[in-house]
Amino acid sequence: MEAFVPGGAGAAAAAMAAVGGFVAAAALAERAGVIAPRKRPNAPPVGGFVAAAALAERAGVIAPRKRSNAPPAVPGLPIIGNLHQLKEKKPHQTFAKWAEIYGPIYTIRTGASSVVVLNSTEVAKEAMVAKFSSISTRKLSKALTVLTRDKSMVATSDYGDFHKMVKRYVMSSMLGTSAQKQFRDTRDMMIHNMLSTFHKLVKDDPHAPLIFRDVFKDELFRLSMIQSLGEDVSSVYVDEFGRDISKEEIYNATVTDMMMCAIEVDWRDFFPYLSWVPNKSFETRVFTTETRRTAVMRALIKQQKERIVRGEALIEAADTTLVTTEWAMYELAKNPDKQARNIERLYQEIREVCGDEAVTEEHLPRLPYLNAVFQETLRRHSPVPLIPPRFMVINLYGCNMNKKEWESPEEWAPERFAGGRFKVADMYKTMAFGAGRRVCAGSLQATHIACAAIARFVQEFGWRLREGDEEKVDTVQLTAYKLHPLHVHLTPRGRIKISMLSVPGLPIIGNLHQLKEKKPHQTFAKWSKTYGPIYTIKTGASSVVVLNSTEVAKEAMIDKFSSISTRKLPKAMSVLTRKNMVAISDYGDYQKMAKRNIMIGMLGFNAQKQFRGTRERMISNVLSTLHKLVSLDPHSPLNFRDVYINELFSLSLIQSLGEDVRSVYVEEFGREISKDEIFDVLVHEMMMCAVEADWRDYFPYLSWLPNKSFDTIVSTTEFRRDAVMNALIKKQKERIARGEARASYIDFLLEAERSAQLTDDQLMLLLSESILAAADTVLELLYQEIREVCGGEAVTEDDLPRLPYLNAVFHETLRLHSPVPVLPPRFVHDDTTLAGYDVAAGTQMMINVYACHMDEKAWESPGEWSPERFLGEGFEVADRYKTMAFGAGRRTCAGSLQAMNIACVAVARLVQELEWRLREGDGDKEDTMQFTALKLDPLHVHLKPR
Repeated sequence: MEAFVPGGAGAAAAAMAAVGGFVAAAALAERAGVIAPRKRPNAPPVGGFVAAAALAERAGVIAPRKRSNAPPAVPGLPIIGNLHQLKEKKPHQTFAKWAEIYGPIYTIRTGASSVVVLNSTEVAKEAMVAKFSSISTRKLSKALTVLTRDKSMVATSDYGDFHKMVKRYVMSSMLGTSAQKQFRDTRDMMIHNMLSTFHKLVKDDPHAPLIFRDVFKDELFRLSMIQSLGEDVSSVYVDEFGRDISKEEIYNATVTDMMMCAIEVDWRDFFPYLSWVPNKSFETRVFTTETRRTAVMRALIKQQKERIVRGEALIEAADTTLVTTEWAMYELAKNPDKQARNIERLYQEIREVCGDEAVTEEHLPRLPYLNAVFQETLRRHSPVPLIPPRFMVINLYGCNMNKKEWESPEEWAPERFAGGRFKVADMYKTMAFGAGRRVCAGSLQATHIACAAIARFVQEFGWRLREGDEEKVDTVQLTAYKLHPLHVHLTPRGRIKISMLSVPGLPIIGNLHQLKEKKPHQTFAKWSKTYGPIYTIKTGASSVVVLNSTEVAKEAMIDKFSSISTRKLPKAMSVLTRKNMVAISDYGDYQKMAKRNIMIGMLGFNAQKQFRGTRERMISNVLSTLHKLVSLDPHSPLNFRDVYINELFSLSLIQSLGEDVRSVYVEEFGREISKDEIFDVLVHEMMMCAVEADWRDYFPYLSWLPNKSFDTIVSTTEFRRDAVMNALIKKQKERIARGEARASYIDFLLEAERSAQLTDDQLMLLLSESILAAADTVLELLYQEIREVCGGEAVTEDDLPRLPYLNAVFHETLRLHSPVPVLPPRFVHDDTTLAGYDVAAGTQMMINVYACHMDEKAWESPGEWSPERFLGEGFEVADRYKTMAFGAGRRTCAGSLQAMNIACVAVARLVQELEWRLREGDGDKEDTMQFTALKLDPLHVHLKPR
């Protein structure tokens, strides 16, 4: 298909003719004795040639040469130049080697002609774009001049009125955007037919490898016939042959024979001063091919009653799409380890975007990794290693294997193109479609066919190469065919079972010894670079699936929610929460009721309006305290956390209990305790106890053994929490009994109907959770360095939709400093699949949000705090899910709206009223592992009123 050949099929023929000519001319010269086989024939022409040239110049026979900054020349031999060095079938590789010595641009001699060879993307684009007007003319071999009737095809014609006219025709009727819409159903049917054939072949003989090329070629030629002639011609009567010819013969006459003849060498192309000498064998082959092609095309035109110009479209649609698709499927299938992850990553992307629906062209813009596979295949396996000559040769192979431009260019690594979403402009990244005004007319169709085909192939089959089917070098035809057709074993996806990789560990303990540090999320992220975004670890007797990418995590939390909705709690959390807190309870009737209550009574949209004044007073109190501290001692840094945490805890008490409790009498303690002690018991001690490890969690078969130190810590924390909470509830019940109703969560829960649904234990734990939830997560967002956000009047929540940079600051802080680096473990209670892998019921699962947010494939420079990455959109409620910091799916954090409101307004007001400067030496510290990732050291800052 021309779409993969810069400038079209005729242009490809020109390139390959030049390549074939170099090779054949060198071989002819060697056989004729003009040159002798030598290992290093690199001596420059000397002696008589030099002397004769000098005498001629002095005698005035030739004009003195002007001094110029000419490209360096590769040394060759007299008369033949460098032809003897191009005997191999891979001149593009020879050119690339010379580029390492002579630079990205140099000249060679091919007989009587000088050829400039370009080997870098920059120089090539300069030639094809900036200097187009000087370098737009094609230089064709004798064979191509005959076959194209002196440049009468779109791709081979000189740039001018004729070229513009015929290119406009082919774009309007066949290859342009509107024409592509017209042939959309035809392309869909082509892919459907291929898949049906694959399924049939696999069903007939599931153990035999099939030949990919044969199936793809037939359907691709069928498409070209329909587009060019209006129908899939199965046979046609040819007057000159006196018989009907089959579709296969039509293909040979219009495609295969044309391609093979295009690379026929006429040694006179290299020595034009000998053009008067006959070359009968060459002339016979070219004449025969041209006569057969013309006879078949005339028969087809006569049959269809249409005017088709010289059969160009048939070549355009029949070859190079196959080359790239075949190479892409080969690369995806070849390596059982690394490449298996590539094909499963692509499959997972397709599953997330398309679900159970078949991939269509509408899905392509939402399949960035598919685009990366396509672009990387174009780069690594350029369909035309040498762009057609324009009185110079552009070595596309050299450009795409340039180590200065590509990291490890010899490796097939789609990840190098996976940084962004699919865009039409992406197709020009590797120059596989050319550049400038002569960019390939069929590039759009090529992209549609190849990408949709690759996606459908991966969606419906597991791919495995035939044993021993190793990579071979390209052959020199019109396009770079894989040396041997791709033979593959296919497995329909419904039958395939894939085991995910496991991190190696030790007997009994598994990977526990590798998780001794307090930063398991960082260890998980490092492992994902080796084992992929989803893998398993062993924590003692349990297997845990760890998810390290946003795509897989969202699949688990949304698509597979019904199979993975249950929390898996360690012993400490089970005791402290009794599984009665909203965020901890199993998904079911109780969890739905409890979440509905907290949304209506405290955290939902309407409740947020009710507590709007309370939040504004909280922020005003923070600012007042900061201003006061600065006025008392403007030169000393203040502890931001101490100031903020007090007001945030006051807000949580007012929302939960209806008042900012200053003290409360606790019967079990026999004394009143202050607000600070209430905070310690309900928040600080709870957070510290929740991360206490009980080794029995990892070895449940030893649960009968005592662990006294752990049991003492947990029971003490639980006892103190229960005592304080019961005292606070008792105090508020007395208030309510006196008829002093207030807008609070406890008032809402204690209404008769709802109170009857809750036990005292559940009421206590729900209120405890509301205090705990409001006192920690938002705090971390305000510890980061914040620069200018807004100005003017005091910022309110009404202003948030008009502050896009503030929204960006909020989301970037959530991304880089995830409040919860690893989401609470979940329990897989039904067999399911994730990222194409089977996950058995009973498996534990952890989602590593830290790794998702530090994934270099998903985020550019993820280690940098850069709010700009979230700019370009206004503030929207849905934005809070961008980084999964609040979870996803049905178990999204109930407090996300309040967190947004408080954090964004607070940041804006703090920056609006005060200038911020860190205490000297107070650099960034790593997060600690608690319920939320508190900054290791409290933020100490110097403030200055604006």
